[in-house]
Amino acid sequence: MSRDRFRRKKHRQTSEAETAVTYRDRASYAMDAQLASLASAGDDAAFTALVTRFQPAVFRWALTFARDPDEAEDITQEVFVRTHRQLGDYRSDGPLEAWLYAITRRAALQLTRKGKRRARLAMKEKTAVEDLSGFQIFRRMSCSLLLMLSDHVLICLG
Repeated sequence: MSRDRFRRKKHRQTSEAETAVTYRDRASYAMDAQLASLASAGDDAAFTALVTRFQPAVFRWALTFARDPDEAEDITQEVFVRTHRQLGDYRSDGPLEAWLYAITRRAALQLTRKGKRRARLAMKEKTAVEDLSGFQIFRRMSCSLLLMLSDHVLICLG
């Protein structure tokens, strides 16, 4: 019976802690929304504060999508460029962090698609160069065969 009381007491403490965290998160969401509205109005200090605050998280998210840290840095930079351009589109009804995650995911997928397209184009270009060199080899061989045949025909006729 004493164990039950302990469990209930522990459960009550957990629920109180969750409530406090939620309240703190709501305050940070409000602060993020205020920073976003200031930055969209043209305040460079507010945008710098947003970048400073969210850069580590965006980089971590980019690492999950990228193959290496350099690519993750490129994605992170692209995310903040897009954020600066689209800050006026941010609706403050949800967390800024979720909005940035969506931008990160889209930027990473777009970079991946671009890389695949470039790889396909490079492959086609490489194949075209190989075909061209094969054609040149065929042309040289046929020319030399024709010369040999013409010499042989001249000998037979002559």
